[in-house]
Amino acid sequence: MSARSLSDSMLSIRSLLAPLARLAARHVWLAAALMLVASALFALQAALVKTGLEQLAPLELVFFRGLVCAVLILAYAGLRRLSLASARPGGQLALGIVGFASLALYFAAIGLLPLATATALNYTAPLFLALMLAAAHARARSAVVLLPVAAGLAGVWVLLEPSFAGGDATGVWLGALSGLTGAAAYLLLGRLGRAGEPQRVTAFHFSVVVCVFAGVPAFLGGISIAGWEQVALVLAIGLLATIAQLAMTRAYAISAPLVPATLSYSTVVFSSMIGAWWWGDQVGLWDALGIALIVASGIMVSAAQAAAPVATAAPAADGDAAGKRRRRQDRANNLRSIYAAFMLGRRPDQVKYVFMMGDSQDNIAEGARTRGEIADPFASPALERLWEARFCPPHYQVEELLELPAHTLGGAYARHMRAHGLRPDFYEETTPRHRMHFLRLRVRQTHDIWHVLSGFGTDEFGEVGLQGFYFAQFSNGQSALIAAAAFLKSVLRGRFGDLELHIDAFCEGYRNGKHAAPLLAVEWERMWGEDLEEVRRRYRIDAPRCRAGTLALPASG
Repeated sequence: MSARSLSDSMLSIRSLLAPLARLAARHVWLAAALMLVASALFALQAALVKTGLEQLAPLELVFFRGLVCAVLILAYAGLRRLSLASARPGGQLALGIVGFASLALYFAAIGLLPLATATALNYTAPLFLALMLAAAHARARSAVVLLPVAAGLAGVWVLLEPSFAGGDATGVWLGALSGLTGAAAYLLLGRLGRAGEPQRVTAFHFSVVVCVFAGVPAFLGGISIAGWEQVALVLAIGLLATIAQLAMTRAYAISAPLVPATLSYSTVVFSSMIGAWWWGDQVGLWDALGIALIVASGIMVSAAQAAAPVATAAPAADGDAAGKRRRRQDRANNLRSIYAAFMLGRRPDQVKYVFMMGDSQDNIAEGARTRGEIADPFASPALERLWEARFCPPHYQVEELLELPAHTLGGAYARHMRAHGLRPDFYEETTPRHRMHFLRLRVRQTHDIWHVLSGFGTDEFGEVGLQGFYFAQFSNGQSALIAAAAFLKSVLRGRFGDLELHIDAFCEGYRNGKHAAPLLAVEWERMWGEDLEEVRRRYRIDAPRCRAGTLALPASG
């Protein structure tokens, strides 16, 4: 081909591509405009929620927000003759429950914090999502993602510090938890999208589940709406949320995800402006620094994720009969876990729900472990040897261990067991079904030994602290669900002081568990005569510093 013909061909290609380039540019600007509109509407909705909280309970506002959205989507689908049936009802239920928790926590935080602060904390969801993905996939553990996440979490800490100093961190904790549960909702939403669920179907089922979970306690406690002004308020909240959601969805549909993901943080700016104008909120220097860190890190994380290569489709085998059967089993196990967590929140003294939750999560974890979707604790040669030998600890009697000095591991453990009326044969012996079940049985065998080693007590705060320690040591859905049940119980009963203590204990346990050496393969029953403090130093086990849930060991026989 001659140089002239090549040049002519290039000009022809450019002339063909020019309209497409102009169209793409228009789409970028339209997506940006739609996202700014959505952000402004989300901020205005939050302002109306803050106003409504002066007269109505958070769950009432959550209920009416979901109700208005559900009615609008139902009317739209009826006019267009579109189906709202779901092929993934279990996934829709899980998304609705997690989304309800995130929304309820966010609304509660709005009532306790300046509007901009509550909004910024809610927008930590992308940071937590990046951490979840980094924990699951090695390729996500890069400085490009993890450094902005660290900066964002530092921003949360900057917001927390004044609250700690003033003795009231409840609102900040609620806002941060709304971000954490929001990240889990994003994961579930992405899974439904990849499964082919239409957005209108997901939005409708989400709204219905939110209505049910917010409506039941709201109606049992008594609806506070007494006039047309309040009716107009809740209708406006639902309408603004629906329009904002539609604008945001359209922005993501017509542009690269980076544009709307970045501009979504303008909600924090709009919230700051509305808060200053509406309530005269004064954002101090440290608060402004914390908000800036969260917003900047969120934008950087969104940019890094948008620049990452698109994940490849799941293997074809995942769609065959075996894959469908596994998804059915996982769905059933998750439903059993959610039921157990709910019952445990109502009756924390019923250990059978802990067993039900643990067995269900072990079944899910074993499948994820074999597929390489989670970190494999049995990559440890020591733990693998215990599994291959089907390790059974040496038999011992608590009465015999009482003869050991109180400063030894065995002596301290025996005194702990006697002081609390506990017995080592509480958990029935059973044959392990697979590796993760074996690990669960081993954790149950040593549960009270871990209490003594970690310094967490046997009350509900100590148990939550120990679950945080477990969660740091190995991938453990049960620990997260038990902690979530404790948090939910405190919120539903209005005991925000207890909620703060639960969160303190879980975070302290998680921090200590991360600092400690790997403990899962240690044969503690062969170390009864060793000095307890020496054992703690050897395995880097710190004493907890939280205000509740710590263990006081008897000093003598």
